[in-house]
Amino acid sequence: MRKLTSNPAVWGDASAEVASASGAAIDANRPAFDAHEWDGPPADDEPALTVHVWTPVGSSKAQTQWHPIVDRYIAAVDRNGVISTGHAALEAPGDVYISLYPAIEIDRSPDDFARLLRATHENDVPGQFQPSYPIESKAWCPSTVRVRIRNYDPARLTSFWRVYRTDTTYNLTHRNCSSSVSRALEVALEGAAGRLHGARTGWGVLFRMIVTPELWVAAQIRKRAVTMAWTPGLTLDYARALSMVADPRPYGWLKVARMALTTMRASRRAWRDEGNRASQIDPPANAL
Repeated sequence: MRKLTSNPAVWGDASAEVASASGAAIDANRPAFDAHEWDGPPADDEPALTVHVWTPVGSSKAQTQWHPIVDRYIAAVDRNGVISTGHAALEAPGDVYISLYPAIEIDRSPDDFARLLRATHENDVPGQFQPSYPIESKAWCPSTVRVRIRNYDPARLTSFWRVYRTDTTYNLTHRNCSSSVSRALEVALEGAAGRLHGARTGWGVLFRMIVTPELWVAAQIRKRAVTMAWTPGLTLDYARALSMVADPRPYGWLKVARMALTTMRASRRAWRDEGNRASQIDPPANAL
């Protein structure tokens, strides 16, 4: 299998290109994971990348009106008519916290919201990166949902963050909190299959990745987000799908089959041991 010298998915993004190149330089010397799949997400005390998502409904200050799908993926409107779009942030060990927010609160009244959705430079406003999750959550509220991933590249993520943070421009549609997190997530997960399997990466690994449903789900989510705009709801679904690709779980049917085989083998072993014990018992003497 031929290995690409660069990642075509990041072409045109300066910060991602720098990160991709920095990670490629050390990929060959990076040891592979001891495990190839896990039964669940990382534990709270396990080093991992964390995607924090404040959903539009969960982050609203007042009770919201019920609008299926819209308040999940776009925005929620409370009883006072105020629009809440939610928020997304990415946290990783090593003082990496990517949480872009407008430096000046944007008027999100229904009259101005349609104008702000245009991804044009006249809608660019000064932004600021929040210092850390504890500070942001204390000043606002804890995140609604977390997605944690153990198989990521700290070197690529740090390189990306070092370049990306130099531009604090905020645009509600084109460069917002969700697009920042999604870009960082893609950079951090580059080379995930190689980190899992190391030198054993080959056609079998490629086939397993191709037949992983979450990979195609992630592709469709990314296509929709690039066509429209990244929102916290799309970023949440994207992170969940990619977490299953980076930290593979056993296939449901395969896990059931393994459990069945293990049970059958244990039963056969027990029957065999019972038969051996029975054969070692002396037969009773014939009654006269």
